[in-house]
Amino acid sequence: MESSSRYFFRPPDSPCRRVPIENLTKKCGTVTSNPREVVEEFMDHWGGVMGDISSSTTDSAETCSRNQNKLLDSIQVSLESEEQDRLSTRLSTTEIAEAIKHMRSNSSPGLDGIPAAVYQVDPETFGECLKIVFEFQLKHGSLLRSQRDSAITLLY
Repeated sequence: MESSSRYFFRPPDSPCRRVPIENLTKKCGTVTSNPREVVEEFMDHWGGVMGDISSSTTDSAETCSRNQNKLLDSIQVSLESEEQDRLSTRLSTTEIAEAIKHMRSNSSPGLDGIPAAVYQVDPETFGECLKIVFEFQLKHGSLLRSQRDSAITLLY
């Protein structure tokens, strides 16, 4: 069964409140409440933080790479070998089925929009199917596009 650890945390049981960004101060100093401008500024700012080359706040790919290496080199703490071994083990059908069983039935775990309730009709069968897909992708060294993409919500 899924449990929290010092590295992974379960999502909160209650849904988080969505707080819209109603206005913001643009780079030029003016305040805007135009939803399109808010989205553009937000995407530009966080794109730069995440290393998006097309963002106006990102200097260059070389700078981004240098900053990423600097960040990675500054990390002093690492996993103990037992923890590394646990995280490196292959997923089992049982683990996938247990994860499916404990998902909120009205949530959609993928970008396809299929709710978890569909998978919960027969978690063991879907667990086996997903295991086959994951092992195939691991064997070929790449994830499917839908496995690489994600939809995230910024929480504060």
